Amino acid sequence: MATLTLLDATKGFAAGDIITGGYTARISAFQAIYFADGRKRADGCFHKLNFVNDKLAGTASAPFSRGETVTQAVSGAEGIFDESISSNHFVYRTDTVAFDTTNLITGAISGSTLTPTSVVYPPYWTPWTTRLLTSPATGTGTISNSTNFLPVGGSNIGCLFSGRVILNSIENPNQWVASRHRDPQDFQVSQADLGTPVSSQTSKLGVVGQPICAMVPFLDHYMYFGCLDEIWVMRGDPGAGAQITNSSRKVGMFGPRSHAFDEKGNLFFLSMDGFYMFQSGSGFSGDPPENLTYTRLPNLVTALGLNRRTDRVVMEYDKDRYGINVAITQMDGLYGTSWFWDLRLNAINPESFADANQYAASMYYYDSRKAETRGMLMGGQDGYMRKFDDDQLDDEGSNAIDAYCTLGPIQALPQMRRQGTIAEMSLRLAEDTDGVDVQVYAADAAETVVNNVKNAETPKAEKTFTGGGRRPVWRPRTTGAVFAVQLRNNTASERFALERITARITDAGEVKGR
Repeated sequence: MATLTLLDATKGFAAGDIITGGYTARISAFQAIYFADGRKRADGCFHKLNFVNDKLAGTASAPFSRGETVTQAVSGAEGIFDESISSNHFVYRTDTVAFDTTNLITGAISGSTLTPTSVVYPPYWTPWTTRLLTSPATGTGTISNSTNFLPVGGSNIGCLFSGRVILNSIENPNQWVASRHRDPQDFQVSQADLGTPVSSQTSKLGVVGQPICAMVPFLDHYMYFGCLDEIWVMRGDPGAGAQITNSSRKVGMFGPRSHAFDEKGNLFFLSMDGFYMFQSGSGFSGDPPENLTYTRLPNLVTALGLNRRTDRVVMEYDKDRYGINVAITQMDGLYGTSWFWDLRLNAINPESFADANQYAASMYYYDSRKAETRGMLMGGQDGYMRKFDDDQLDDEGSNAIDAYCTLGPIQALPQMRRQGTIAEMSLRLAEDTDGVDVQVYAADAAETVVNNVKNAETPKAEKTFTGGGRRPVWRPRTTGAVFAVQLRNNTASERFALERITARITDAGEVKGR
């Protein structure tokens, strides 16, 4: 794993600066990361982690002008002034010489001077504040820090789109606000230029819009607003004639992180009633989303009884396994469930963890240059960060992996009233397979078979196969109208891989008593 840097007091971070009990907006933009954790602005909701500017402490003779060149003449250090917060001044260094505390810093345009008392190099943590233009009607004038235009009631949903940081408003959940183009520190709306910050909502004209649950941009082409039971799409820059149209009036998005794009640009997301997909380009065409689970697993999501106030859903595309990871947890860590949507088979695979706190509360695919550190990172609610490792035969703590695959329910014969007997079954396993337990379930109805498998009832026949390659023919002699076959290995330090399974079913007459 790559080396991690602790964000502590030496970097400006203090306990309580950020809370993670609910959703936290995290926006990577302009070589910084902007955070909004859902609290009110006055309670410290907004912070940023800066990765490029040097922090110079000291009192300047007068404010520097934003964007002007500042120079430390004796040492030759030079940079571009960005902002001041209290007695700290932030400068992007433009040469290889470092600033120091022994020489005067002078602004090339303003003539302001500063003798720094300390120099802190990035990354560092600071409050996220905005600037005030004294003449918003013209978009010009002296910039000051006397007013903060970030949402008063706080934010916990945000993204970067069209060069703007866009946030929700917890106090007015139907509204969103976009920063100035290329400037996350200007949220003063209604300035007289195309780059002006913008505040709006998504709804029909004259109707108060639904609360915003998710903001999902696709590059700078278009952006989805996922609401409670609606989805809207915005095309173009919000300050320069963007169009907002409806994509669905019946389907919404569960939450801020309940979505993921695959490598083709298809968007997958979880709603309150199913697992959906927007085809790539749907933001241009206006096509509605497709429910991927309503035919085979119509009750998959509704049976979970999701609650937006208590549950968290996070999703991420896994480039190594070619699918979408979905993790659902209670925010108090008492419950968790997870599955993997295999894009190669359009199939769902359940996943389980040893403890509810190990289910992912956040996920990120770290696309490192080094193969040994590349992969899906999962932040558990227990404070640990984990990743999948295909070379390991056991889970964390030497716990055996319970790996299983269920085939069925399968109707024995085409005729509904006929039953069949599995006369023979043949398996071909991978060469390095340790072993696999095969269990056969049979009944007169598909629902009965499914319940028998789900409740781990005693199978009609079972056998353990060891070794790889083609295994000897097995004759289970099991009779029924519907079958299910489960393959399983839950032995420590073992694994199995199935290449092919076939069965010969003979007619066993009519189902008795039907």
